[in-house]
Amino acid sequence: METSKTTGLVNRLIAEKNRPRADVFWNSEVGRTLVLKDKGVLAPYRSPAAQDIPAQFKDREDYWTGFAARARVLIYNTELLEASEVPQSIFQLTQPQWKGKVALAYPLFGTTATHVAA
Repeated sequence: METSKTTGLVNRLIAEKNRPRADVFWNSEVGRTLVLKDKGVLAPYRSPAAQDIPAQFKDREDYWTGFAARARVLIYNTELLEASEVPQSIFQLTQPQWKGKVALAYPLFGTTATHVAA
């Protein structure tokens, strides 16, 4: 369950802020990383290995560096839909014709929460 993975780990890091047990936090949840920064859990670090990463993928104060990306895709049953019928945006999935026909991960935690927030 996602609440015990990244979200759970973030909550643990916040709880251990005054007596940290971790030196490095590696994750794929930028939203949770920003929470840690806002709560003063992170320390700035400028990695020599990240010199070639463009500034737009780094925190201006060196609290985090992004170095990977994720893609979100819509998967559909080719026996039920023609390619021309496939929604081109998640916003189209809010139309009445898709009611009861769409599945989505619980958007309060994990990468789905980041996607929904974006």
